[in-house]
Amino acid sequence: MKDNFNRFTNASSEKDGIVFYSNRIPGMGVISNVLPDGSIRAEPIPAVVKDFLEAMNGDGPLKDYHVSRRTVITIDALLILAAIISTKFWWIFGAFYFTFAISKDFIQSVVLIATLKLGKSKQLARFHAAEHMSLNAYRSLGRVPTLEEIKKYSRFSKYCGSRDKLESSFFCSLLILIFIIFESNSFIPLIILGVLVLILKLTHTSPFKVLGFLQILVTNKPTDLELNVAIEGLKELEKFEDDFAEKMENALKQLEEDGVDLSSLIAGICIEIEVK
Repeated sequence: MKDNFNRFTNASSEKDGIVFYSNRIPGMGVISNVLPDGSIRAEPIPAVVKDFLEAMNGDGPLKDYHVSRRTVITIDALLILAAIISTKFWWIFGAFYFTFAISKDFIQSVVLIATLKLGKSKQLARFHAAEHMSLNAYRSLGRVPTLEEIKKYSRFSKYCGSRDKLESSFFCSLLILIFIIFESNSFIPLIILGVLVLILKLTHTSPFKVLGFLQILVTNKPTDLELNVAIEGLKELEKFEDDFAEKMENALKQLEEDGVDLSSLIAGICIEIEVK
């Protein structure tokens, strides 16, 4: 089971499917998606190349939710101006803190959440949930889950890439609100913040266990379609990794049968690289 845990623990959701990344074959993965006719296709891909090209071209599943720098600066400026007009110190402090700490992540998160929950990308949020459920099930069972088994697992994950932004936005926003509400007594916010940190430390509770529920904002309950896409992706990646391992083993055996000394060959290559 531990071996299977280390096989692949990373994935990313797409508008029409899920990409699973291999830990055994660097740079490779499997994309499982829904075709126009409703069927499911899962196939190996050079995942790192795909991610690189998407980053270079500004493409990818989240390209429609990008907030321009000009928009962020405009919102920050209006917020600071309103705070200055109020002449209230803690409002001004909160506005500057928001601007320099979390404004970009917070604004992009709001746009993303609104689109996933109310806009045209609800299925992306379902694939996001299916991604979490499939990996949670795989890590627990040590094998590819069935459709009935995967439904028993949480759609929240402590490995989620959006978790850090959600948690930091939540904590910073909470801190700003506390300062604004208790502006007449500057010690109260610090006391409240200190008590929260102390509770987490004494109970040995990670922030995820407390704030994991925030992922409900970026996931929707998946249908059988999204769950089956995740299952087929896991199956294909297992098969791809096993086939690759078998081919590598056969190639090494063939080299040994041909009398090739692998240790000497590798040492020679390393020496040649050092000389160059």
